[in-house]
Amino acid sequence: MFPGFVALARHYERQRLDVAAFSTDDHEDKDDIPDFLTRYEAPFDPLFIKPWQPGELIGALGPLGFGIPRPWNRPYVAVLDRQGHVAAQADGATNLAAIDAAIQSQLGR
Repeated sequence: MFPGFVALARHYERQRLDVAAFSTDDHEDKDDIPDFLTRYEAPFDPLFIKPWQPGELIGALGPLGFGIPRPWNRPYVAVLDRQGHVAAQADGATNLAAIDAAIQSQLGR
């Protein structure tokens, strides 16, 4: 799925759209993330979430409006509106057309 997300981000590069990709693999070293993004020519900045205890990520994002289910599946995708509120989200997202439609909906406002 990652190449598809990169293509989607590239499609909207000139729009007022920020894309953030978070690595949540516990075996990854934070130094591997920039190399991974470079390999896919991803137009996002590397972000690293330090190791957390089970439930901490959901607990931290919940008050911000992210409805991450328990258990959650990768990739989790959220589209935020201009005020930073969650406008659309998908757990185990595999439908890039639905994500693209949610982005277009927010850009059209």
